[in-house]
This record gives sequence, C-alpha cells and structure tokens, in this order.
Amino acid sequence: MRRIMIAVSLALILVLAACSSLDDTQPDEGVDVVIAPDEGDSMDDDSMQDDAEGMDSEVMPPEDVLSPEEEERMMQVDPGSINEIKCDEQQTLGYIGCTDMDDTAELTIRNTGRAVLGGVYLAYLDNDENLLANEMEKFTFEVGEDKILELSLLDHLEQVNVYPVTNSDVCINKPLVIIPRTNCR
Repeated sequence: MRRIMIAVSLALILVLAACSSLDDTQPDEGVDVVIAPDEGDSMDDDSMQDDAEGMDSEVMPPEDVLSPEEEERMMQVDPGSINEIKCDEQQTLGYIGCTDMDDTAELTIRNTGRAVLGGVYLAYLDNDENLLANEMEKFTFEVGEDKILELSLLDHLEQVNVYPVTNSDVCINKPLVIIPRTNCR
C-alpha cells in the first residue's frame, strides 16, 4: 500500500511539473472563436499558390476605399475612442448563421453569455488584419436572444470580428470571428 501511495505521489508531482513548464503565451481569459470552412471547401496550399501565380497584377483592385453609400451605412467609430475591457463568460456571442446578399451579408448571432449586452462592435479587417472599417451598434441584447446584423462586404474584406459591448465598453478578448467568403452562403 505504501508503494502505491509513493507511486501516485510521484505521478502527481510529474504531472504538476509538466503543466507548469507549458508555454505561458496563451491568453488568460476568453477564447477566440473562428468558424472554419466546410471540409469540402478547403483548398490546399498548391492550388492557392497556382491561383495566385495565375493572377495578373494589373487586374488587382486599387486600395480599398469606402463608397459614399458604404460609408453612410457604416457608423464609423474612432478606434482610439473605444474603451476596451477584458470580459468573462458573462459576455459571450454565439454564431447562428450567415447569408450572403451580394454586397452585404446577414449575420445571425446569439447572446450566449449570462448578462444583458449593450450591443456589438464590428471590426472589418483585410488579410493583413488591417482595419478597413468599423462600427458600433448599440441595442439591448437579452440573454438567449438572437439578432440579425447587416455586414458590408467591402473589397479586400477577409474577416469581421464581432465583439460584445457592455456599458459602452468593448469586450476585446471575446471576438466572434466571421470569414464572410467561407461562413456566409
């Protein structure tokens, strides 16, 4: 019996030592949610490289500029004026679905947290994660409630990060990452 206790104690010490030596670069709170493409929609690296090599550089669109209509639809927010906070499981968004509507998409999300939210903050990013546009939508978002958001499908748009808003503060560690060309059909 004594040998078993010693063996269990040693095993526990080894497990604790292994856990403490893990990489500490992971975030303390929150989880980024990324909606991955369907299995049949994935492209391998060779086919993407072939597509990129076959593109003529003169055909590439110019720098992304918002049209007056897009600018009017987007309630632009100065990123420097946003109060960013870290939130917990109280403020969480869930993905329900996304429908492509040509130049816009309808994104359906759910408040899957445990607190009433004050809206959402949307950040539109290109493939280098540069901010193309952003908007803040304020509304009462009850727990378990679904909301439909209209996303502008801008040129060069790679992803849209949707953050919960609580007390006019953006929960920066709780993005719901949407990749429109994959998630919106």
